[in-house]
Amino acid sequence: MDFNKLFQADETKVGALLPDMDRLLRKLMKFVTLRLLRGQTDLCEVKFDLRENQHDDTTVAIGMAARTFMDEEDFGPAQQAKFICEVRRFYTAVLQKMVQHFPFGDTSFVSK
Repeated sequence: MDFNKLFQADETKVGALLPDMDRLLRKLMKFVTLRLLRGQTDLCEVKFDLRENQHDDTTVAIGMAARTFMDEEDFGPAQQAKFICEVRRFYTAVLQKMVQHFPFGDTSFVSK
């Protein structure tokens, strides 16, 4: 189930929130290298904001439509780099907000 739908559901779904928060966090970490994520048990400890822990510009997840658009519109290397830098800033800001404000580790959000 989509996290927003789960979070806004009419019926109580508290027990399902923690696993879904973890899934959402992992999904948004697509710009972080697998080497860094492999075997990581606490995703909140991942240093996702360090550039050396992120994928190269050619492999960072921006979506096929965005890459196709940049190719078709003849984005130069500087424009592409600027766009991908903004994508990195977005991912980093969202993850920082999640780590700071989501109740990761709170066992009351785990189904028993």
